[in-house]
Amino acid sequence: MEQLLGTYAGNYYSFSLDGDFQTWFYRKDLYEDPEVQKMFGDKTGHELSTPDTWEDIDRISEFFTGFDGGNGAMSGNGNLMSPFWGLATFYGRYASMGYDQGGPENNFYFDEEGNPTLDNDIGVQCAEEHVNSMKWSLPDSLSNTWAEAYGSMWELKIPHVAIYTNIVKFGDGFNDDGSPKSKVTGKVSAHLPPGRKKGNKINRRSVLYYHITGWISTKSKNQEAAYLFMQWLSSTRTYSWMCGNPGGYFDPMQLSNFNEPLVEATYHPYSMDIIPKTIARSAPSINFAGQGALDNALDEELQQAIVGEQSAADAMKKAAKRWQKIIRKRKSKGILDAIAAQRTQYPVGTDDA
Repeated sequence: MEQLLGTYAGNYYSFSLDGDFQTWFYRKDLYEDPEVQKMFGDKTGHELSTPDTWEDIDRISEFFTGFDGGNGAMSGNGNLMSPFWGLATFYGRYASMGYDQGGPENNFYFDEEGNPTLDNDIGVQCAEEHVNSMKWSLPDSLSNTWAEAYGSMWELKIPHVAIYTNIVKFGDGFNDDGSPKSKVTGKVSAHLPPGRKKGNKINRRSVLYYHITGWISTKSKNQEAAYLFMQWLSSTRTYSWMCGNPGGYFDPMQLSNFNEPLVEATYHPYSMDIIPKTIARSAPSINFAGQGALDNALDEELQQAIVGEQSAADAMKKAAKRWQKIIRKRKSKGILDAIAAQRTQYPVGTDDA
């Protein structure tokens, strides 16, 4: 995490001020209901439990589409699919793909020479799975942001979602007057990110998708004062207070945060266990100069595939060509060094199946 949050191209530059690791939350009341478990088993031939793989995720999404979750028919896929926001969903699925294909633990966006890896069998499979999951998504999913995703869980409209962690701070619990914060209060928990299974191992991966980061301008007239302020703001005691603040939106990420009772009170014990384990299994999304152009190119091609204007294979081919063009333009600005350094920011290790 230190390399991922505090360095750029291998050098330390920034102060990390948020924990936007995509974490999986689910409706435990449904998963633990014996009647729902029986229905799921009868229909799918599998046990309903917290998922290990993306195949499990898609199976659960399909089953719960149209299911009455307590407030009308649900959409099985609660994940973000819209322009910009949907990249988090795609990157999370993509990061674990290599292991499924007999490759390394991580599926990198670029090879060691800086060439995009989108336009290959793994990339196409990932895009096809991503596009296919749209049929289980919310009706307005192509215009939804994280805010609508939060509301969908709070209103019992989805069974699971990978999202920013303060969804439970604001939706699971009780207000000062004793009323529940939302309809999902007491019905939600968290699980490890899914991955790909190979033998008796599972390569679980999530991603860090965007992040609040503090920087000090070289033009500042008070650089030392600014540095001291950023030190104080990102210190374990101050930051623990900020993310534990019931009205604040900063998410826990430091080890000390998960030992702070105020943070546990607002994020709940199940988050205190799962968030740090998710962080340990999280890959970066695009996090170097050129990110905007690279993200936009991939996003535009994926969205064209989602709405049926082109195939997933064509989307990956076009996105790869656009990425190659962007990289060529930025070679003199050190993009290849940044790509190489990013490989050191990926997690290491797998879980027992």
